[in-house]
Amino acid sequence: MDRSVYQESLQLLNNQIQNIPDTWMGMYIKVVNLVVLSLRYEKIDLDHELCTHPYILLKNLIEEQLVQLKGMQEILFAENDQQHDWPSQPVSIDGKHLQLYNALWDKKQGVNLKAQIEKFIFRLKINNLEDINT
Repeated sequence: MDRSVYQESLQLLNNQIQNIPDTWMGMYIKVVNLVVLSLRYEKIDLDHELCTHPYILLKNLIEEQLVQLKGMQEILFAENDQQHDWPSQPVSIDGKHLQLYNALWDKKQGVNLKAQIEKFIFRLKINNLEDINT
């Protein structure tokens, strides 16, 4: 028996996955479904006393997972796409540090920042992290 038994089902699953948007919830749905499919296949792969050919069982698993994927895809309407889209341009490390600094600055206004910084320096020294090159 050749792999063509499950190839069509696998292509349908792939097409359905490609139709899911790359939002936080969409990515979660994709990952969960692929992990579930992989783990369910492991049971088949490790069972050496199967009565049915593994390709047929894999085809059935893929078809069942396709139903699950479609069901999960139906709840994507609940997500606010504008809030959760991946950034179009990746933020550099310096950009992330600047964002973090600005967030901390906004939270710590009116607080003695020098005292806060000294606390962080003290924690670095206690944990022997003062010599880390970043």
